[in-house]
Amino acid sequence: MKTTKQFSILMAIVLLSFSIISCKEELIPPSDDGVMLRNNTITLYVDTGSVNKDNLDSTCNFGQKKEVSNEDFTTLVQLDDEITWVGKSSSSPETDLVEINLVKYDGGKKILNKRKLRGDTKVVGKVENGNKDDVEKYKIKFTVFNNGIRRGKYKIDPKLQIN
Repeated sequence: MKTTKQFSILMAIVLLSFSIISCKEELIPPSDDGVMLRNNTITLYVDTGSVNKDNLDSTCNFGQKKEVSNEDFTTLVQLDDEITWVGKSSSSPETDLVEINLVKYDGGKKILNKRKLRGDTKVVGKVENGNKDDVEKYKIKFTVFNNGIRRGKYKIDPKLQIN
């Protein structure tokens, strides 16, 4: 009798657990021009051997689909997210550097904690303002070093959107 009662309780717990898991709301995937923030890091990939002011869209990206420009690229964030912007060389990651120096408000709803966020190699900020679907356009200013030589300073202007 005791074994039957224990088995019944165990089965009830398993069924209850399964129903809770199966009733959870599914995540809505981001649009084709946006990506959900993962690990609170936005990584800018730069072809450090080829980048110049005239080819930023073809030599810099955030890992988005090729048909999405850097200007149209949108990162989906949540209120209270702390975000770190970092740069990486896509051509010579062992020897070349991409230093993120500034993230600056450039239009739309101001959702980050400051208009200008500064750093030496990376920049950290926090999503503090806004409502669902609010969009902030911002500029990332970064410096590229190729084989130890400063190749130049560049800027691109993606977006953040509250999800």
